[in-house]
Formats: sequence, C-alpha cells, structure tokens
Amino acid sequence: MDDLFGRLEDYKPKAQPANEGEADAPLVRKDRKCKTAIQILASSVIAQAAEAKKAAKDEESEKRAKEIEEILEEIETAAEEYDAKELKIWFEAAVEFGIPETQYAEAYALWINLQSSVWCNQELEKLSKKESDDMCDLLLVSNLSDQLEELGHKHDKHQVVMADEIRQVAERMMQKQAAALQTKAAGGRKKSMFEGSTRDKKIAEKCFTDLRHFSRLRDWNVWGGRGGRARLDKEGIPAMLRFSPEAIAEPLTMLDKTAEVSGVRMFTNLLRYMGDKPAGYCSDKLKPLLEGLHRTQDLCDEIYVQVIKQLTANPDPDSAEKGWELVYIYLEQRLPSAELSEFLRCFLQRTAAPVEQKVPGVNARGGVARRGAAGKVKFSFSDSESENSESDDESCFGGNYEKEKSAFMQRQPGLASEALELMLSWNE
Repeated sequence: MDDLFGRLEDYKPKAQPANEGEADAPLVRKDRKCKTAIQILASSVIAQAAEAKKAAKDEESEKRAKEIEEILEEIETAAEEYDAKELKIWFEAAVEFGIPETQYAEAYALWINLQSSVWCNQELEKLSKKESDDMCDLLLVSNLSDQLEELGHKHDKHQVVMADEIRQVAERMMQKQAAALQTKAAGGRKKSMFEGSTRDKKIAEKCFTDLRHFSRLRDWNVWGGRGGRARLDKEGIPAMLRFSPEAIAEPLTMLDKTAEVSGVRMFTNLLRYMGDKPAGYCSDKLKPLLEGLHRTQDLCDEIYVQVIKQLTANPDPDSAEKGWELVYIYLEQRLPSAELSEFLRCFLQRTAAPVEQKVPGVNARGGVARRGAAGKVKFSFSDSESENSESDDESCFGGNYEKEKSAFMQRQPGLASEALELMLSWNE
C-alpha cells in the first residue's frame, strides 16, 4: 500500500490558478489520468490479495489432505495389528477431521468384533494353531490378549502363551541381530532392534519392555523363596524387579556358583552407594561396583539388572538420583550384553519420553491423544503398591517429600535421556 500511495503522488492535481481559466482543461485531463491510475493499481492490489488468499487456501487444503491420509494409514495399520486402543484413538481423529465413515468401514467393523471376547478368543485360537515364523504375529497375539483383559476376560492360559511367544520372538530377534553383526567387518554398524521399521520397533518394544523376558533372569515366581507371583504390583512388576532397601539372598540373574556370592555382594555395595544402607566405613563406595562391572560379562549384566531394579518405583528421590548417576558411570565404562542392551535401551527410552504425542492437526481442534502406550513411564515413580504407604514415606523422608519427589520427576526424563545418548554413542 505504501508503494501505491507513492506512485499516486505523481498524479496528484495541483491547485487551480486563481485567474487562469485556460488551465481548466489540463487539470481535468490530469484528474482523469489520476483516477484511471488509482483504478488500475487498486485492481492490481485486489488481484494480488485474492491470489495470496487462494494460495493460502490451497496450502491449507494440501496440509489437511496429508493429515487425512496419515489418519487413514494409521487406521489401516492398527486394524492389521488388531490394536483396538489405537483404532479408537484414530477413529476419534477421523471424526474431528470430518472423514466419512465409509472410508474406514472395514476397520470399524473389525473394531466392533474386537469388542467381543468370543471373537477375540477365536482369533487367539487360530493364531496359536498357526505354525509361522512371522514375528508380526506377536503383535496380533499381544493386542488380542490386551483387549481380552480390557474386556474383563483375563486368562492365565493366554498370559502363558503370550510370555512364551515373546521369549521365542525375542530369541529370533537376537539371532537376527547376531547375523547383522557379521556385516560390521564389511563396513556395517552394530544396530539395535529399535532401529528398524515402525513395525520392528513395536515388536522390539513388546519383547524388551518387560525385564522378565530376559533369558538369563532367574525365575521371578520363586526368587528369594518369597512367592514372587503374590507380590506383583498394579503395573505387573514382581518384587524381584522393584526397589528394595533390603539385601538380597541370591542374584537376580543366573551366574556361575563361584560368582553368585559376588552378585549378592554387588547389591549390598549398590545399596551403600545409593544411600539406602548405611556404610560402616568411609572408603570408596564406587570402586567395588566398577571392579565387578569389569570382571565378567555375566556379572556386568547382573550389576545392570540390579540398578534397573533399584530405579523401579524407588520412593526416595535422593536414592534414585544416585542410581541415575551410577547408570551414567556404568555406561561410560562398559555396556551390558547385546540382549540386555535391548532391555536397557527400552528402559531408558520409556523413561526419557513420558509425554504423549498428539495426532497431527487434531491437537488444536480437540487434543486427541496419540501413542498412549509409548508415552507411559513404567520404570519411574508410579502409583503402584509398595510396602510403605504415602504417610510412611512422609515420615521417612520429611515434610518436603512430595515437593522433592515432584522436582525429581521433572528431572528424571532428562537424566534418562543423557544416559540413552551416552549408550547410543558406543555405536557411532
């Protein structure tokens, strides 16, 4: 507009002379020329504005088309995997975008079937009889089992089948990784199971989220002679893998008889370092832990599993802070075995990313949540059952307990993120 007024300045008619009538004709012509210029420039500005508006509208339409396409793709993927929770999330997104139901009618019909425990059980039976080496079947079995539990039909038989299936798939994934490592000499790079396709990542998360699937972990049902099954918390974590201020009677992993005593002692050293057990001496509390870390790979794995245990549902912010400090120190010194590294990476990723992502474009309209399962932090503070109540925690840790706990909860994702970055740097 400034340019328009600047260009019109040349056409501004001058004041008419007082006693010169012969000047009337030139002034009229000047005035007509000025009006014509104004009309031309005004038309140009209007045309430019209309063109800009059309371009913005086209860009918005293109963006919306891409978002709709992504939503439909997510619905199709969730349907292929029998993921009822994801289907519901993306159906809500489709409604927000005004996508006709006819465009995802088959997926919606599948979701209706998933609300039937009879149908879910029938599909599970088909999958259990199917002799296949396809790791993607794990997602189907897992999601069907989760849906049955959501419907209130929790069966131990399916849990046992699911646990066996996960272990078998985890073994195949580790074999696949071992084969991939052979390419390292030819210029390849050691890769994690979490560095594959989206579906590979989902399968890896199913396999390596629960530490009970670690092949060298002792039987958590009878560990310590306490009947671990009866002491599962609401998150399904057994006492064997939750924080404890008490010493352990046996290692968490399977070790040689000669190394079992060292494994038990390492946990006592861990308690002293994290401040959960008073130390009767003032010597270096870190040294015996690092010595054990470098002794053998099996003992190294035991030490890593122990610190993961102590960071799971730890009620003391100071103790947990020391635990994360120890994880970072361990990762500077030595990595766990290839199999346990996958469990450790999953643990760090889930703790470092507690915030749920949102469906593209829907957040501003309605805030439909996305990827709820991935956003859940399993290995941080939770509302799980513990041996001490909240009031007991207050008496143990002082009146500022809730404030200190909240402050640590905000720092914890950053601590896990730093540890994860250090772990990944080993493969660079």
